[in-house]
Amino acid sequence: MALIIPSLDEIARSARPSSLADSDIALTLSNGFNLFMDPSTTRTVNLPTTGILKGDDILFTNLALAQKVIIKGSAGATLMTFQGGSVRLIALQNVPTTPAHWRITSVSGGASPTFRTYLSGNQSLTAVAAKVLWNTEVFDNNANYDKDTDHRFQPTVPGSFLLESKILISGTSNVGTYNLRVYKNGAQIDLVYFHALAVQGAWLQSLTIAALVEANGTTDYFEVFADDTDGSDSINTSSGQPSNFHGHRVGN
Repeated sequence: MALIIPSLDEIARSARPSSLADSDIALTLSNGFNLFMDPSTTRTVNLPTTGILKGDDILFTNLALAQKVIIKGSAGATLMTFQGGSVRLIALQNVPTTPAHWRITSVSGGASPTFRTYLSGNQSLTAVAAKVLWNTEVFDNNANYDKDTDHRFQPTVPGSFLLESKILISGTSNVGTYNLRVYKNGAQIDLVYFHALAVQGAWLQSLTIAALVEANGTTDYFEVFADDTDGSDSINTSSGQPSNFHGHRVGN
């Protein structure tokens, strides 16, 4: 059973979505409306249960670029948080109550988190793996990358993400092994490295890593770590952003 979609005129005649109470939003959805919101503050929407059958779908559109919409199951668990985009959900069973009872079928804008960040200055490498402190954003459409404190990507939409990072290493004449690592929730999940042999004089070398990861949209987060066994070289930030970290959502 498909939910009834009102015409744009019907939407225009109704109360502004940003003025509705959360209980009104749930009632509107249970009556079959696609929901267009333009919130002035963060809004929480509880997914409907009554009258929802397996296969029903709901379209949420957040018209605000800076304010978040939090979508929760009727039992209170968070499914996703997004801004400036839209998401379509389909019910996987009758009377759905938890996020697991819904599936994301399409996303756009902030509902499909995408980011790119880089270092604004050189960062020294040590013999112990240390987090790369990416501190300058090029873009971050769902405000899911923290450039100021934790320097990590924590998507608030569940799904599969392709993460990529590259560092340009400024080396000396020292011999050593150089590692670039991706961490999930504080533990390493991927690694690339190279070994410098009998190098004469200063040199530059790039290391690139790509990781396909799963995120639950709430607690999962990702970071980049790097190190070298010699502990005397650095990540280079010459012109052109040669050292960077970026990623985007690629599917459910």
